[in-house]
Amino acid sequence: MLLELIPPIIDQFEEKVKEITSKIYNYLLQGNLLDFEEDLYKAITELYKNLPFVFILEAAKSKELEDIARTIAQKKGLGEVRKEEVDIQLKTGNTIRIFSWFAVESKSKRKKKRGPNGSGCHLLLYYWGCIKQATPSYYSLVTQLSVLCPSFEIVVQVLEHQQIEATYKRVRDIAYAVGSKSMSNRIQAALKPGENLVGKRVIISVDGGRTRIREENPEKNKSKKNKRKRTPFDTPWKEPKLFVIHVIGENGKISKTELPVYDLVIGEQKADECFELLSQYLQELQIEKAKEVLFIADGAEWIWNRAKNTLVKLGVPEEIIHETIDFYHAVEHLSKLVQLIYPQIWKKKERENLFVTLKKSLKNGKVHRIIAKVKSIARSHHRCKDILDALKYFQKHEHRMNYPVLKDHKLPCGSGIVESAVRRLINLRYKSPSTFWKEENVEKLIFLRGLFLANRWRYMMNFLSRQNSSSISHLVRRAA
Repeated sequence: MLLELIPPIIDQFEEKVKEITSKIYNYLLQGNLLDFEEDLYKAITELYKNLPFVFILEAAKSKELEDIARTIAQKKGLGEVRKEEVDIQLKTGNTIRIFSWFAVESKSKRKKKRGPNGSGCHLLLYYWGCIKQATPSYYSLVTQLSVLCPSFEIVVQVLEHQQIEATYKRVRDIAYAVGSKSMSNRIQAALKPGENLVGKRVIISVDGGRTRIREENPEKNKSKKNKRKRTPFDTPWKEPKLFVIHVIGENGKISKTELPVYDLVIGEQKADECFELLSQYLQELQIEKAKEVLFIADGAEWIWNRAKNTLVKLGVPEEIIHETIDFYHAVEHLSKLVQLIYPQIWKKKERENLFVTLKKSLKNGKVHRIIAKVKSIARSHHRCKDILDALKYFQKHEHRMNYPVLKDHKLPCGSGIVESAVRRLINLRYKSPSTFWKEENVEKLIFLRGLFLANRWRYMMNFLSRQNSSSISHLVRRAA
């Protein structure tokens, strides 16, 4: 039956090409390559729209997929299985309508009457890995653009330029749905099957960014008239706590053959959740079998209160762990310390000389010399208390400033990988002026952006599109 339906579609395509052949050929003669490609692409897109419709329609009628649909319904504890019309959005953005198997929740599980969106499941769409009735190819493209473009409006414009149908609401809803789906199994979605850190030199870095959150506040501005009846909201800054896991080569440089891992949690009080998530990734990657582990960050207490304990609990031997304060953050603190000692403009030369001397000691890992030198200066200084308070940074992290050891082991002394990640993942897209996000939505989008920028998108798509079908793969083999 399927083979009988394909020739008419091919014939229709041939007729369309014959119809436009003269026109598009003349475009080339006129030097108009743009319209030549646009018209030809439009004809090919029409062919693509018709062919999947035939294949999907026929497959939906098959006994093999009926058996699979009923098995899914049984596994999900659904009730009656019946056929219903359903729309599917293809990669081109076009929608096709087919009859597919649908199951409603059993009466014992149903908490309320079936609403306009239904309370059951389109079983074949579930089996094929569709999200929001969009095919994997369509929601992959839409979501990619959603996390890369500066706004959802621009996503719609880009898709329309590619002759792909889209609306603002549809793009937004798909992006949020894909984010929710991927984050529900975020580690499996982000990692390649079988990926590990066994025998590798690993660098881990953690840092915080900034983004503005939209929080509804019905009590705000109650006295003012609200003609549009919109709910007032606050826009507090919140900190996405971001971590990076990467592999270092024997030459001390970031490996170009290994992919980084980016993930985050959002919230000022979520340090424990951040390290718990990091711990889950490291456990999955078998960090305890790594050759060497460098944990590097700035001086934030919430990081260093948890860093080493996290690694030790995972079984990483202490002798292969290097805890390091980012050298350039330490230099920044050193500069502020020297500024406290010599704040006067006319003492610029003394300030520069002292800074050069202390920086040399820092680079050579002689932090005790910095502490002794500054203490001796502070005794007779009128800002003694301020200087000693600033010095506490170096006293507290002295054991994390052994930079000559890093050099000997060919390990980096800077946390550029996480500083760059904060800028690329958060600042360039989610820290724009007058941009506010709901916390649950922005976390999804930053996570997805991280997957794309880490070149892990294909792992997520393989996971999402095959997650449901893999659980009943034995039926697929039997059908084949």
